[in-house]
Amino acid sequence: MYTDFIVPKLRDDIDIEFFYENNEEIALLIDRKGYTPQPLAIQSSFLKVLALIDGNHTFNELLKSIKAHLKIDIDPNLFNEILKELNDRCLLNSPNFYFNKYQQDYYLSLPFRPPACVGLSYSCEVEQLEFELEKILKTVNSKEIESGAKFIITPHIDFTIGKISHETYAAAYHSIKNSDADIFVIFGTSHYGSSDLFMLSEKDFQTPLGIAKTDKAIMEYMKENLSDKFTIDEFAHRNEHSIELQVVMLQYMFKDRDFTILPILTGSLHNYLQKKFQPKKDNDFFDFLFGLNHAIVKQNKKPLYIASADMAHIGRKFQDNFDAEPILEQLKNEDEILINHLLIGDSESFFKTIADDNDKRRICGLAPIYSLLESQKIINGSENFNGKLLKYNQWNELETRSAVSFASIAYY
Repeated sequence: MYTDFIVPKLRDDIDIEFFYENNEEIALLIDRKGYTPQPLAIQSSFLKVLALIDGNHTFNELLKSIKAHLKIDIDPNLFNEILKELNDRCLLNSPNFYFNKYQQDYYLSLPFRPPACVGLSYSCEVEQLEFELEKILKTVNSKEIESGAKFIITPHIDFTIGKISHETYAAAYHSIKNSDADIFVIFGTSHYGSSDLFMLSEKDFQTPLGIAKTDKAIMEYMKENLSDKFTIDEFAHRNEHSIELQVVMLQYMFKDRDFTILPILTGSLHNYLQKKFQPKKDNDFFDFLFGLNHAIVKQNKKPLYIASADMAHIGRKFQDNFDAEPILEQLKNEDEILINHLLIGDSESFFKTIADDNDKRRICGLAPIYSLLESQKIINGSENFNGKLLKYNQWNELETRSAVSFASIAYY
């Protein structure tokens, strides 16, 4: 608890917007500079308390001031928890904010994105990493996987869980081994926040295998032509693994080829799910995908699209009140329904099935998969696709009594 320490005030550059929820006015604290990943919602009445925090008074002094000026006896523990939340989110003009600001400003100054998963998901040594990736690719017989896929869905689950992840990745990447693509457009799940429907990075991606260059020409074209629908969010990409793991696979699979990448994190579709409203009917969603494909055509690129996506997340680790293992067969049957929608490119039914049960199984690949399929409909002018399920697996994490399912699908 702060007690005798000076309580820092709210940063001067924090914007406040208002909305109503259940007839109650809510204030949204927004950091336009991006040091705070997500806006913070508070009761608007608490703004009167924040106004008394001027950076010159201690915790105990503020409690007295709040009682004197606002006639409120605020619980000290509750007040401390609120202040801690504000501080943790870098909303206060505190040492924590300046420490994070320094780190983030340094990151923004880098011309490349350093790898976040190196030493954790894969080796930092080039030779060892190449050995690991070759081992992954050998978990399936490449001759049994039809090549020539035009676009794919592949998991982003950690390499380190072993064979079940390896063979799922391998099947997907063997399906594109003969691709002549010169740009790989990667739609990835954003696990650490959503500042927009689609969030790009201008940074090249650094891994032990070298630098994977983002396509600057396409980025510039999109900036000029999409304007308000084009969002760069370097912080969303900073620690995200969903694109990085695909980059490593691509670098090894196409190590003798020059190619560029377009790293696109897909934001949450939660609002659409709540309203049971198809995202593609939203102009912002459609216009971004249309503009993306138009930019690629204008630059005479040969793209291959990838959705980096896992499926269900169930069990104690994910706040369910049940163990995952007893219902793994049921999970497989439910996943099969979704996969059957995906095989024919039926993104509407895929979305509707998830929306109808309020995404109770936490399909983290919803946004990248939906975006992938809708982008291909724009490109091909067709609603029908020839998809093939290559591998389906479940990771049953016994120690947490939880499970994650994932699959690889190729479209020909």
